[in-house]
Amino acid sequence: MFPITRSGNYDIIFTTEDPILEGCIVEKRAELEVSPLPEFSIDAITPATSCNSLDGSFEINMESDADSVIVVETGMNFINVTQGETLTPGNLDPGIYTVKARLGGCVNFKTVSIQNNNPPSSFDPTVTPNSEVCGPDGTLMVPLI
Repeated sequence: MFPITRSGNYDIIFTTEDPILEGCIVEKRAELEVSPLPEFSIDAITPATSCNSLDGSFEINMESDADSVIVVETGMNFINVTQGETLTPGNLDPGIYTVKARLGGCVNFKTVSIQNNNPPSSFDPTVTPNSEVCGPDGTLMVPLI
């Protein structure tokens, strides 16, 4: 096994003995193109000040070029992004956002969470764990109430 760790063009060569003609070696070649994955990191997350404040944001730091970068939940779309560029989606509610970067046929996904700095007091949950129970098939069940 030969792991491919870099993008580029590769020749794959299959060699085996012909099962019908003893001593005859058969060779098959195939070309393989490995495209690079668009790389990015998500940093500088600014939480929202309340549920409906629309003031949360985050930064997408491009570590490679990308044909497009989309924040899936909002539809924000950045086209022809270059390595070193910083994108700042803003005016966001608290929640989880998915960032999708595309380069050629390769897609990379990452998620980011915008926290709510002042959640309503009525949303303060209480979690009480119960003892675990072994199921009939050996599974572990933990009921939450």
